[in-house]
Amino acid sequence: LLKKKNPEFAFLLSLLAAVLILMGMIEPLKEVSAFFQEVQTMTQMDELLIGPLFKCTAIAMLTRFSADLCKDNAQAALAGAVELAGTVTAFCVGMPLLIGMLRTIGGMI
Repeated sequence: LLKKKNPEFAFLLSLLAAVLILMGMIEPLKEVSAFFQEVQTMTQMDELLIGPLFKCTAIAMLTRFSADLCKDNAQAALAGAVELAGTVTAFCVGMPLLIGMLRTIGGMI
């Protein structure tokens, strides 16, 4: 009902709700960060390898959230652009991981 009568206000209201939900996710995200640090310690992995994994996960979550928000507000083209930007960004962040893997494989050959 609100979306039909005042779409701008409906968008701002959904944006506010989304921000509040994200703020509520700060503590659980700290636990996820601690998990990645524990994995890094347990496996003796270099930070150059575990860092991109954590960043790609965060980028994927934010991209999905942002694209869904766009889709909910009838902005399908913007949602597509957000998804493309998120994919490219995650790939760029993950490149050091890929390069490290290729070097490791190259050293085995």
